[in-house]
Amino acid sequence: MQQLIKNFFIFVLCIAPIASIEAGGRPIVLLLLGVPGSGRDALAVKISSSFSLPYISTADLLLDYSDDDSEIGHFTRECLNTGRIPDDLLMKLILERIKQQDCAKGFLLDGFPKTVEQAKALNVRFSQEYCMLPTYIRTSDQWLLCCHEGRLICTSCGRVYHQDRSPPHTEGECDLCGYELTQRSDDCPETLKKRTETHRDTILPLVSFYTEEKMLVEINGDRPFDEMFQDVKMLINSKR
Repeated sequence: MQQLIKNFFIFVLCIAPIASIEAGGRPIVLLLLGVPGSGRDALAVKISSSFSLPYISTADLLLDYSDDDSEIGHFTRECLNTGRIPDDLLMKLILERIKQQDCAKGFLLDGFPKTVEQAKALNVRFSQEYCMLPTYIRTSDQWLLCCHEGRLICTSCGRVYHQDRSPPHTEGECDLCGYELTQRSDDCPETLKKRTETHRDTILPLVSFYTEEKMLVEINGDRPFDEMFQDVKMLINSKR
């Protein structure tokens, strides 16, 4: 039964319609690449709201469909239980999501691609009818350490602050709920370096692939968030 379902997904990839193209330009698919602390997540949220581009997370799609009482829902639950998520399942979920009207102008994609093979599959499926914008936020270890050393997290709601860049109104207290702010133990230099190296091992092959395809856009992440946002904003506007 599982093999039949997987074959069905492969068939759908070949025939599923792409979201309609707007007059005057192609819809945008923005892929932000960057290690934790580079500002990638914050950029994605602000770009999504500023340009009305849906922020599509494959992790959220898997969770959403795992509650669905359908053939694809059952298969998604089975994959989550085994811990093996096939690429064709992720692509199927993405294709289902972008059929919705809010994706007519494009979307941001988070959690996919993570491998060069996934990146190739995206290119085959989208590059002819979408404007693909793989964007790498390049950051130095020194900058990441500086950002993390001052990071504070609310022990209740999880809101993130920074001692210098975005301090709370009252020292040591969350602006939203008033609970104590603390620094995570894994924000120490040794742990941060290991975590960064692990993520770069995943990201750099994608950076090399998109560079060879002459698609990669690179922005300097060693500077204030607003400056990075302006760069990405100009990039998107230049493609519209």
